[in-house]
Amino acid sequence: MIRLLAADDSALMRRLMTDLFAAEGDFEIETARDGAEALERLADKLSVGTGREGIRTALLHHAHVSAQASCQKGCLISTATGELLPDDEEARERVAAYYGRMVQLLADAVRRGQSEGVIDPAQDAQALARYLQTVIQGLRFVAKTGVGESELRAVACAAMAALGPR
Repeated sequence: MIRLLAADDSALMRRLMTDLFAAEGDFEIETARDGAEALERLADKLSVGTGREGIRTALLHHAHVSAQASCQKGCLISTATGELLPDDEEARERVAAYYGRMVQLLADAVRRGQSEGVIDPAQDAQALARYLQTVIQGLRFVAKTGVGESELRAVACAAMAALGPR
């Protein structure tokens, strides 16, 4: 069973994406109304177990979803980041807010893991969060080149080393 998250503010687009993948077969499709709801899903993943376990769960989830969605054209936020932001102030603000919240969620998980003693407290939580965000975005992009899930999972596991010894 392949799990996908279809995030779009249009109910019609969410329905079309759901129908498209359901017609293809072995897909379990979750929907999110917008980036905020997608961030809630990230927060749920990050809340699993210790801070370290939550980060691992989120990274492996993104590796899986990225591998399964490699045939899709791509995430609108990623496209907007590369194409629209230099010329569109509103898009830049929306994407900056989305990524800012993503980094905040990751930094909170890092700090939680540091206080639990499972992430190296000498590490800069904000820098680690930005690194993890970059890894997540990289997984999404690299999956589009045909890299398989096992390789993406290996990258996610390698990223865990940046958190320091347990």
